[in-house]
Amino acid sequence: MACLFAATAAAQDDAALDWRPVTGKGEPQRELIDCRSPIVAHEREVKPGEAWKFADHAFVFTLDGERLIVSHTAPGATTAVKSTVEPPSWYVIEAFGGSYALSLRLSADGKMVHASSATGLAIPVGTRSAYIVDSDMDGTLGSKGDGVVVPGSRTIGPLQQVMPIYSPVESIALRRHERDGWQMAELAMPRPKERDHSSAWRLLQWHRQASGLLPLKYDEALERGMKLHIDYLVRNNRYSHYQDPRLPGYSEEGARAGLASVIGKLKKSHVDGIGSQLTSLFHRSSCLGPELETSAMVLDRTHFMCSTKMHVQGPLRGSPLVYPAHGMTEVPCEFNIAGESPLPFEGEAANNRRGTAIGVRFAQLYYARSLPSPPTLTLAARPRGGQWHEVKCDLYYPGQTPRSAGVPGSYLGHVAVIPKQFLAPRTLHRARVVMVLPKSAATQGEAKVFAYEWEFTTEEAGR
Repeated sequence: MACLFAATAAAQDDAALDWRPVTGKGEPQRELIDCRSPIVAHEREVKPGEAWKFADHAFVFTLDGERLIVSHTAPGATTAVKSTVEPPSWYVIEAFGGSYALSLRLSADGKMVHASSATGLAIPVGTRSAYIVDSDMDGTLGSKGDGVVVPGSRTIGPLQQVMPIYSPVESIALRRHERDGWQMAELAMPRPKERDHSSAWRLLQWHRQASGLLPLKYDEALERGMKLHIDYLVRNNRYSHYQDPRLPGYSEEGARAGLASVIGKLKKSHVDGIGSQLTSLFHRSSCLGPELETSAMVLDRTHFMCSTKMHVQGPLRGSPLVYPAHGMTEVPCEFNIAGESPLPFEGEAANNRRGTAIGVRFAQLYYARSLPSPPTLTLAARPRGGQWHEVKCDLYYPGQTPRSAGVPGSYLGHVAVIPKQFLAPRTLHRARVVMVLPKSAATQGEAKVFAYEWEFTTEEAGR
């Protein structure tokens, strides 16, 4: 699904921003080679040997080992031109009044060709670039089916008419003005004088957009309840989401905040707090869920809390959360065992050396006690100059849930693998999931297959 709607998640009214024009135009972008999305309809699957037509051009793809032979017939031509590429690669044609680039890659099993647009508009975000992408391949940037990809990722997310765009350290506001075209402006943070708070907010927003999701709006009203809950925890020397009405410091507002937030203790900063949540499995969903709309975070006496509210009828309801996202770099190697309870695997934690959880979450699986059939989720790694090899993992999914008696329903929406050892640093990883979603309103009353493959790179050792 894709959406483009008039909305803004900026901390201030977009009419008050100092808008300036975005220079440049839509053109071939090498950075858009091998972009994907579990949400936006970005790629077209083409069977080798069958004709595929695009913008009056005709293509036939032939597999040649790991290479791809492209037979291309341009409009008005009587003969095809053949060339060989090593996917993922791009192929530039003349279409829509100028140069237009296609991205070509093979499926993980090497049996299908995935074609998509590698044409877009570069948007400067600090020293890096985000891109507006012609995902619907109609030659017009900003139409309903187009997407956006933020720095440090190759996952396409939905495009908004007015939207913030984040990198881990920078942020801007972007809009498409009916008369003046694409414009950008400086984006203020919710608490601009608090550098650590601003850094944590950017980090959270970037992880969402890097995963193809929409950014959140900051709701300052959520802070009061979280501070009340932290005061209760400190006064009673507790660490819990729950409050006991019989203990000092209890309040209904604080109790509600405790149940609606993720919590971390002994945190040195907001950045430390949000980072620890993202290296878990269950808790990161409370920060990255597609259905979430607003959020806030506080740090008080080394207790960190991040609260969120969902939009039940939001534009991404029913969409998957795939994490780490395709194309993401600097992915943590370690699983945050200390911050996760219950653990999503049986037995000991291998001397606390579990790797970060890899997987997908669907909100409609919250209360699914089982799946129609066991899912398949594999993880492989390829060191620089080496070959692909399997990463040994434990599989977690509804119906195969350890400690099921103590697992709340909201934890059951995950299908994930947890590596038995730390992930290798500075290493390319590839994951593939195939699962059958049970019948629900989100699947229009039918059991549907979800299949997705993606790649990411881990961070350097010692980070």
